[in-house]
Amino acid sequence: MKAKLDGIKHHIDELRGKIHVLEEEHTSLQLKQEATQTRLTHLKGVVEYLEVTVKSPAASTQIPDERQQVLEAVEEMG
Repeated sequence: MKAKLDGIKHHIDELRGKIHVLEEEHTSLQLKQEATQTRLTHLKGVVEYLEVTVKSPAASTQIPDERQQVLEAVEEMG
C-alpha cells in the first residue's frame, strides 16, 4: 500500500498544482465575465436612450425634423 501511495504521490501533487492554476484562471474568467456584463448593461442603456431619441419628435423647433419633412414632401406629392 505504501509503495502504491508513494507511486501516485507525485501525480497527486501535480494535480493539486493544476487545481491551484485552474482556480486562478476561473477567478480571472469570472472577473472578465462581470466586466463584460457591466459593459453590455451600459450599452443596453445607451441603445435604449438612442431608440427613444430617434423615435421621439425633435426637441427644438429650430432644428428641422427630418421625418416631418419627409412626411410633408410625400403629402405634397400625393
